[in-house]
Amino acid sequence: MARTKTIAMIELSSIEQTGTGFRMEVIITRNQEPALCIIAIDEFTYNEIIALHPLTAGRVRMSLYAKWDPFRNRHYSSLIKMDERFGETLYFACAESYAVQLEQLRLSDSLPEKPAAVAEKVEEAPEQRKRVLGRKRATFIGKLASRLAMVVCLFFLFASRTEDGMFSNHADALSPASIDTVLDEYTAKSVPTAAGPVIEETIPVEDKKEETSKLGYEVLEANIDKYTYSVPKGYVALTFDDGPSEYTEQIVDILKEHDIAATFLFVGLNVKHDPEAAAYAVDNGMAVGNHSWAHNNLTKSTDEENTDSIARVNELIESESADEDTVVNLFRPPYGAINDEVKAVAKREQMKVLMWNRDPVDWKAKTKKQILSYFKQKSPSGGIYVMHEKKLTVEALPEIIQYLKSKQLKFVIFK
Repeated sequence: MARTKTIAMIELSSIEQTGTGFRMEVIITRNQEPALCIIAIDEFTYNEIIALHPLTAGRVRMSLYAKWDPFRNRHYSSLIKMDERFGETLYFACAESYAVQLEQLRLSDSLPEKPAAVAEKVEEAPEQRKRVLGRKRATFIGKLASRLAMVVCLFFLFASRTEDGMFSNHADALSPASIDTVLDEYTAKSVPTAAGPVIEETIPVEDKKEETSKLGYEVLEANIDKYTYSVPKGYVALTFDDGPSEYTEQIVDILKEHDIAATFLFVGLNVKHDPEAAAYAVDNGMAVGNHSWAHNNLTKSTDEENTDSIARVNELIESESADEDTVVNLFRPPYGAINDEVKAVAKREQMKVLMWNRDPVDWKAKTKKQILSYFKQKSPSGGIYVMHEKKLTVEALPEIIQYLKSKQLKFVIFK
């Protein structure tokens, strides 16, 4: 059987408006075979990408995934701007036609065909095809070998990532594991981004854990000055986004049955709709954090709007808890989208930013087996898993816990 030539990476070479429409020039690499393609795109997606000024410097990797956000009624995708040291993840809205094009690129065993796209081998491209808006493709070819290791790491970081539409179907991450495949050595570096998860140093358990020897888990104190992106080797954390929901109490009960706890990141509107479920999680020892009021991209809102969003969620959760001492100080930005302004607002509100580095894409799973297979394909040690309050996730949870325990990992929650 012939080997399927799956796309390993797609790099933006140029994007422009022509007399007949809009197009992207990209370099698609399958099994280390690069080919230059011209892909026609719609005007809406073109304008959204151009607004990010993608080709001002460095190289640009395009996500092969788009997610539907039912709350904002639109698709979102993302790209990574890379220089010699850092990667900056930027998100943009896109048309349904663009989302379909991405899916076709992922699933197809051949390069795009005319008229939607014109493909040619990079090494056979005539001289006029070597024009690149924003940079020269010659630079790409010349530096490919020396930067291959970084490229592979950053691509797998990006092309593998988080989540479905908000509330019950949301898209924190825009590819089926986008941040979860980043190498552990990257977790000690700080990567400034305009939007998207930021890699920060791991929390040292020895210095931060509470005395929980009688429990099946430990409590880590997140750092208010740095994003929490992973936990030390030998530890694992389960987190659940977008609740509360009809499944919250069931998830809590399963966790308690196995003598562990997890961290829940709640959306304010969902707490307002089901305050009892939120209180149930808090009052049963789960860590509960803030996932914004309406699950919108906070990088597109004002400081005043973001301050109000965070404060309203905190006040609502704290007021519903039977424990008067309950304080909400964990924060996970929707879509993982965060910039300096959002970070500053979160810090003013005394919030600690909790990210993730493992994503089983449970929101998209068709069967329980698909969720379980993710946990067994990637080492769970040091992982913060982002999951969702879904029926299949609930069904898979007992086996997930049993598997993680079989690896002798220590469960943690955050405060």
